[in-house]
Amino acid sequence: MIVNTMSGSGFIPNAAEEIAPYNSWVTWLKNVAIKIVQSYHLPVNLGYKYMAHDYWEIIILHAFMNLSLDEAADRHNQLLYEIENSHRRHKKEPEQFNDTRNRRRRLCPNGDNVHKYRNTLPKYIIDNLNWAVFSAQIELTREEGLIGEEVELIVDNSDQWYYGKARFPQDPYITKGNNGPGTSRKRKYLAVMIKSGTTYLYCGVDIIKKGHSNVPYILEVCDRLINMGLTIRYLMGDRCFATMELLQELPSRGIDYIGPYKKYNPKKR
Repeated sequence: MIVNTMSGSGFIPNAAEEIAPYNSWVTWLKNVAIKIVQSYHLPVNLGYKYMAHDYWEIIILHAFMNLSLDEAADRHNQLLYEIENSHRRHKKEPEQFNDTRNRRRRLCPNGDNVHKYRNTLPKYIIDNLNWAVFSAQIELTREEGLIGEEVELIVDNSDQWYYGKARFPQDPYITKGNNGPGTSRKRKYLAVMIKSGTTYLYCGVDIIKKGHSNVPYILEVCDRLINMGLTIRYLMGDRCFATMELLQELPSRGIDYIGPYKKYNPKKR
């Protein structure tokens, strides 16, 4: 069951229901957090002020926006105040407590409280945190009819330039590049996206070690989607993905590959 966390009777508010429809993604964030709590049968009530999904909203932002827990909590708290004030003529300011620590009332837990909550979660959830969020999103979109039972997958690599002091091999994720703005070091990320009709939804992300293949993670995502009851019609990617390692594994899963094929020079015998 979907719990609507903002005003309006629809799942995602439109312009007729919300004065500020750009905030509709917060509704989605809250419903994904609630879905995770329900899927893993986690305790819902954690005190007199916050519930489990309040902590999960910040954990999701922390995991997917590459923020610390403190940064994610502060940004989310600021956004919640902006949403609350979007319909107010006189804006509401955070109430200050009567103490010497200059504390103000929050609309979500702070980073320290979220860290303590995360430490209480089972290890199998922490080890598969990204998939816990991705699977909750997928189930939510299926329940709302946003994606069908047959989907397509799109895979792509993304390079993020690195300016820190870590070096390979101490950090196995640091790779070399030639065209970086002020640096020759980078990290390579792999993203997997579901396409179903006009809906696009991320269902996997991973960071690739230097000299390692991205195929095992792609196949892992495919297997997880198949186990959820989805049928993958085809996988689409650039020519760097058209390797024998991947092309040999897809037919056994009933998946076709669409994309350019890299031509190699014939080996001399």
